[in-house]
Amino acid sequence: ETTPLTTGTKLTWHCPYQMNITGIVATLTTVGGGGGVTTIDIKELHSGSMTTIFSTKLTIDSGETDSSTAATALVFDTGSPFGNNWSSNNKMEFIVDGVSTNATECGLKLNVFYNRQHQ
Repeated sequence: ETTPLTTGTKLTWHCPYQMNITGIVATLTTVGGGGGVTTIDIKELHSGSMTTIFSTKLTIDSGETDSSTAATALVFDTGSPFGNNWSSNNKMEFIVDGVSTNATECGLKLNVFYNRQHQ
């Protein structure tokens, strides 16, 4: 909660069941400063390599506490194998691609909204 965020993979997770993602909101406990944005990517394992689910990644603008008001909204990559449809037991990686100029943001959390898909 109080350690400044750094770039890199922050969580590896296996999807418990097939789900359709309806939205994702990122929040921070402490805002970033000095310009720039906090950028988050989510990748899913496909054919032996990790593939992003976004065509436009999730961002939190400098001075903001969440992604809901980002100047550039996230866009799921509908041309990717998965986009907003996550497969059961598939490996997911949650990655911080960029931090604000001052790198002062702390306490990143991701809220993933979904509908469970029954197989």
